[in-house]
Amino acid sequence: MALRSNAVLIAAVAITAVIVAGLTAVILGEANSRPDLFGNTETAITLRPHGPCELASKATGVIAKKGKKITWTVKNECADTQTVTVGNFRLTDNRNESTTGDCESPGADWPFDQDKEQPDNRRTSPGAGAAGHIKLTVKSTTVPQTYYFDVCLGKTKTDPRLIIDP
Repeated sequence: MALRSNAVLIAAVAITAVIVAGLTAVILGEANSRPDLFGNTETAITLRPHGPCELASKATGVIAKKGKKITWTVKNECADTQTVTVGNFRLTDNRNESTTGDCESPGADWPFDQDKEQPDNRRTSPGAGAAGHIKLTVKSTTVPQTYYFDVCLGKTKTDPRLIIDP
C-alpha cells in the first residue's frame, strides 16, 4: 500500500511541476520550441492575411540539440502561395538595426550540415491553406551557444534565436 501511495505522490508532484513550468512560460512570455524525446525540434510559423500576408506567429527561441533535426513547419492561412526563408545566421544580436530581412544570405555562422549555398535548403513555399517545411540538421560539431537569425516572408523579417543545447 505504501508503494502505491508513493507512486501517486510522485505522479502528483510531476504533474504539478509541468503545470508550474507551463504557467511560468506563459507569464514570462516565453515562446520557445524545445526538443522532443528523440532530441529533434519542431517549431511552427503561421502566416495570416492582415492586409498583405504577414508572419503572425513563431517561436521567439528555438532550442536544438547537436546532431539533431530542426523542422520549421510553415502554415499558410493566406489566399496565395507564400515563400518563407530562414537565413542570416549570426552570433551577434543586431535585431533592432533593420526591419528588412537578409534571408538571401545564409549568414556568417551556419550551424547546419546542409549546404548553405543551396537556397532551397532554407526555404519553403506552401500554397494557400497548406503547410510547408524547412528541415535542417544541426552539425554535431556545433559549439553550444546562441545564434540569431532571420525568418523572412519576402523582405519582412522577424528575429528569433537558435539556442544549441549540448
